[in-house]
Order: sequence, then C-alpha cells, then structure tokens
Amino acid sequence: DLGRYSDYEIRAVSVGPNGGLWAATDTEGLLYLKDEGAPIRFGEQNGMPSRISSYRALNVDKEGRLWMGTAEGLIRSSRLHPLPAATPSPRIENGMAQEALFLELTRDAEASLSARTFAYPADHLTYQYRITPDAYSEDERQGQDWIPAENGQIPINTDRSGYFILEVRGQQGEGYLWSDPTRLNVRIQNPWYRQLWFYALLTALILMILWLGWKQSLSRRVSGLELALEKQSVSLDEQSDELREQRAKTKSTKTHLYLLERLVRNLPNDLEWDQVWSVFYQVIKLPIPIDRITIYTRSGMELLCTAVSRDEPEPVSRREPFDEKLSLPCHVFTRQHFLYIDDLTDAGQWPVNREMDVEGSLLFIPFRQGSDDLLFSAFSEQKEALTTDDIAILKLLVSFISRSLIKTNE
Repeated sequence: DLGRYSDYEIRAVSVGPNGGLWAATDTEGLLYLKDEGAPIRFGEQNGMPSRISSYRALNVDKEGRLWMGTAEGLIRSSRLHPLPAATPSPRIENGMAQEALFLELTRDAEASLSARTFAYPADHLTYQYRITPDAYSEDERQGQDWIPAENGQIPINTDRSGYFILEVRGQQGEGYLWSDPTRLNVRIQNPWYRQLWFYALLTALILMILWLGWKQSLSRRVSGLELALEKQSVSLDEQSDELREQRAKTKSTKTHLYLLERLVRNLPNDLEWDQVWSVFYQVIKLPIPIDRITIYTRSGMELLCTAVSRDEPEPVSRREPFDEKLSLPCHVFTRQHFLYIDDLTDAGQWPVNREMDVEGSLLFIPFRQGSDDLLFSAFSEQKEALTTDDIAILKLLVSFISRSLIKTNE
C-alpha cells in the first residue's frame, strides 16, 4: 500500500541495509517506504534531476550509497545510508500564544489550539493530530487514525468530559519524515453548575430550605396549638368564672328567698301601711341592690309618691301633677303594666321623654289594694342591678302585700 502513489508505475525497487525500501516511479520521483508508514517522496526539492524521470535502476553499494540510473545519466546519494530527514516535533500553543503542557476545558465550550514548528524550509509544513481517551493503551492509541490540521489549527471536541491525550505531528514536505508526536494532556470537565460538588451543594441547599420550611411550619403549628390552648384555657377560665358567678347568684337567690321567706313568715296576715314601710326598709337592707322603694297612688289630678330609702327609713311623701305624657310613673300607673328599665341612660327604653342625668335601673310592678290601683317602684343606682330571680322575689312580695293589706294609704 503506497497510499496515493499506489496507482503509479514502479520502474525499480531496492532495499537498503536499514530495511528501508526505495521505489522509483515513472512520474512522481523516488519513494521511500519503511514498515507500514506512508511513503516519503523525493523530488526536485531534494536534488532529483526532474519531477518526471525514468529511474530504470536502483542499487545500494557496499558502502551504503544509493545509486540510480536515469534518462539523464547516473546519480548517487551524497550520504551513506540515506534516509529521509527528521522533522522537528511541533509545539502546541493555546490562545495566549504560550506553550501548552496541560489544558483544562469546560464541556461544550469552543476551543482551538495551534501547532508551530521551527524548521527550514517551512513553506510546506503539514500537521496531523489525534485525540484519544487517557485510559487507552498504547496499542489502542496507535491504532487511531490521524486527522489533518488545516493551517496548523486543531479544534478540540468538548462534547465529552474526562481526561484525554492530544497528539500532534508535523512534516516539512518532500524528503522529510513525520516528526515524533507532541503530546498534551487535556481535561474536559463539566461546567461548575453541572459538577458533582454543585449538585451536592444544591441538594444540601434544597434540603436546608425544606428543613427550614418544615421547621417554620412546625413552629407555626406549635404556635397555633399554643394559641388554641391559650384560648381554650381562657374560655375554660371564663366558663369557670361564669359557673362560679351562677353559683354565687344561685346561692344569693337562695339566700334572698330564705330571707324573704323569713320576712314574710314573720308578717301578720292583716298588714297595715306602717308595717308595710318597715317591710320595704328591710327589703332595702337585704343583699339586693335596691336604693329606694316608692309606692304611687292617684288622688284626682295629682300623683301621691311615698318612699323609703337607705338614708330615709321613715316614709317620705310628696305630690306631683298627674301627666301621663311627661311623667314615667304616671304613664305606667295609667296603663297598669309591668316595666323594668335596666339602663336609665338608654332613651330607647323609655316610653315617655327621658329625664336627663338619671342613671341606674328602675322597676315598676302595678298591684291592687281593694278597689284601688297602686304602683310599686324599686330604684337602683346601678345599671342592670336586678336579676330575673330578684324581680320574681319582688313580685312575690308585692303580691303578698296586696293580699294582706287591710287599710289603704291616705
């Protein structure tokens, strides 16, 4: 296999003492072939008579000179045991025009190297290269094909990551061997965002974010549970307070009923007004928030008001014009209906014009004494002073007095 010279006519063949084969072609000059390498051509640049020559005979004498018979005459080699001259090994330069010894590249990045050789003549320099994985054996590496490097430019394929060996060789032209290859270690690594440490860091960051989110969620959940427990505790406390208050009210009501029962039990069946006022004063002294009790009767166009209070145990009477449109007692007296105003400052609870600067609560209970209509009134300086039980007790008291009175108040 003579490569591109395989189709040319061979006129003569001779074997030198070093095992090299010399072959003469009809039109391409002299070829030198050793082992299985590509043949080296010798032409006019190497001192041959012409490009197109008939080398009819080739021989090597005992001294080692090569003799050639041509149409122009006999010629011989100027050196003993002639061989093609060696080409200096090229140097590899990176983008900074410095000699490269070890090259690190990022995967999918564009990379190119340059090959340079210090040789004369240098006008026919050609280069070849091959890049093989670092894990290849020497035999596997030698079996790889060489790739031409146009103008000494060597593109690097960065599609794969890993460690590789780049080999570059040069040839000066006719009569020169390929140089010994120059080797360059190349490492192609993934970008920083595709490397293992980045994935580990990203995984750790995601785990940390998830952990922080879980911790914050757990903290919110715990805070929510604590708040719910606190609200539940407050609700239980309120319920407990309410229960205690109800128990206190129940106890107070029982106490009121007991005291009222004793008070009523000690009254005679036939009551006179003097005894009634004493009973009312005793009611004021009970643990019921009542500050004044008043009895209203009507005399013509006047309203007679008789009252006892905490400060006045003896009944005090006064008269006022009877006007049911302006006077709340007159209004209730005329209609003879029950009325309890738990907040005297609330004008909406008044059936007539509200008196100014009056605070507290007011109770009206109408009753009859014989054929006369009377009106019982209990006043407290506190808002919402009377409970339902208190009002029921007072109704019972008024009902008992209504049935027991034997004389009307004059």
